[in-house]
Amino acid sequence: MDGPNDLLASFALLLILLAAIWLILNRGLRLFPGGGWVAVPFPFGRRLLRLLAVLLLLVLVGVLLDALPVERGRDRERPLPVYVVESKKTPEIAKHVRAALAAGHPRVLTRAPRAVQRANRRAVCGKWRGPGSCDEYPFASTFEGGRGASTAGVPLREQLRQGGSLLAFYEKERVRVGDRFLVVVR
Repeated sequence: MDGPNDLLASFALLLILLAAIWLILNRGLRLFPGGGWVAVPFPFGRRLLRLLAVLLLLVLVGVLLDALPVERGRDRERPLPVYVVESKKTPEIAKHVRAALAAGHPRVLTRAPRAVQRANRRAVCGKWRGPGSCDEYPFASTFEGGRGASTAGVPLREQLRQGGSLLAFYEKERVRVGDRFLVVVR
């Protein structure tokens, strides 16, 4: 046993088992003449006793379920993963992201599915004819990207490096569709 929750769960399970055994024996003894327990007169009748027994059983089951350890798939209460835009590796992108953040674009982004990513890229950079490669913030791979995103022309080499870095971040930090993450520039 690891702690008080395990002890509480064991106690609740024991009480549930004892109640089940009592019910089985009580019903079983009634099959024999003179068997079973003697009913004591109760002013409100058996219905109230049964209701109280059911309520007690439900409370005990609730306590047991709360005390049992739960295997969770993805823990939604984990701290937000942080994606760092490196100024030394991608200086033009870092400058653009800083300007976009200063203009009021969000730091916390939510990863979007591929269909939304494609639509975001078309909406913001679809007709890009400016110098360099089209960089957008918030990223096209997020729900916050798309129409209204800040755009800037950056060197293609930086764009490719940052795209690979963002994909590696998603994989390493297990950022899936619908997961949020924080963006910082360093």
